[in-house]
Amino acid sequence: MRAAVFQARCIFCGDEFYAPKLSDFSYGEFIYSNQSGFKYFYAPDHPVWNFIESYVIAQNDLREKHHGSIIQRLIGLIADRTGKDAYQNEHVCCQTCGRKSAWISEKATGSVELDEMTFERSQGKAIKKSGMRSRHFYAQ
Repeated sequence: MRAAVFQARCIFCGDEFYAPKLSDFSYGEFIYSNQSGFKYFYAPDHPVWNFIESYVIAQNDLREKHHGSIIQRLIGLIADRTGKDAYQNEHVCCQTCGRKSAWISEKATGSVELDEMTFERSQGKAIKKSGMRSRHFYAQ
């Protein structure tokens, strides 16, 4: 997947890096990040999204308005990764210090090809192994 790239700067360490960003019309498309880099995820009809969605819906203690953000967090947790940090899509992660906050310019400086997220390591088993309960994923 090709995405526009924008200049970004970490508000903690001050390092500058390039961050991909999708257009406002990218329904069901997400860019996840961690200190290792960026990954693309297309949710509609993705088997992992469908599996996680059925799991979240089965939890009677979750409000429906939180389902989308909870599913997105779980996707980032179970995706394959090279380091120990899970992927997330709430903030852009600094590629130097790994903190989850950065300033991003409004002007695109180019484009980049993003790799798609993979789930071969987890195959849906990471939720049970993590020991987490649904209350840990409520949107704040």
